[in-house]
Amino acid sequence: MAPCCSTAAGPAFEGGHIRWGMRAESGAIEKVNIDPATLDVKIETIDNHRPVGICGSGVIAAVAELVRLGIILSRGNFNEDIQSDRLRGGEDGREFVLAWARDTAIGQDIVLTQKDVSEIQMAKSAIYSGTLLLQEISGVGRIQRILLAGACGNYIDSLDACAIDLFPGCASATVTGVGNAAGYGACLTLLNRNKRKEAEKVAKTTNYQELALQLQIGFRSFLYPICFSLPP
Repeated sequence: MAPCCSTAAGPAFEGGHIRWGMRAESGAIEKVNIDPATLDVKIETIDNHRPVGICGSGVIAAVAELVRLGIILSRGNFNEDIQSDRLRGGEDGREFVLAWARDTAIGQDIVLTQKDVSEIQMAKSAIYSGTLLLQEISGVGRIQRILLAGACGNYIDSLDACAIDLFPGCASATVTGVGNAAGYGACLTLLNRNKRKEAEKVAKTTNYQELALQLQIGFRSFLYPICFSLPP
């Protein structure tokens, strides 16, 4: 039986619990690049509209860039030694300005807050710990291939995912976005009887692991992944 599990990571990557989080719609920030010398931010939005918020792939891209530049430290806190008007105090602690109000479609600064970073840390830790659990149960060693499904997963940059250690073995595995795998699979089962039988066989040979019942393993693997690995 092949083990599988689900982890509580969806809200952070779907815009929930993120100050300026939103679905992947027009105007959502999806890519972030920061100049290491000036800390000027270059963003890309869906449909190239003026920014109105930030979607899951954009949040991961923003955190990854800030980690690479040492603006976010390994424990997820903002570096107090960085002097920039983009890094300031806010309602939820320190925050980094991704887009100034004058450049947005909502007339407000779009920021990444300390609380947002904490949400990403918890989501990352859930995914990381769930993966470690499956590795331990199945006896799988090095992960060779990672498939990212869904709207957010398909657009996550693999380098950004590795920058925040989103998955165990991310740096050495082949990471591929596969799009709407659930929708595609549903279509296959409706149109092809053989594929339907194959899906039924996979379901019968898959053993769902309830993470709440695996507290000992879960807590052991939880402590490290809540941190970020800093660049050398």
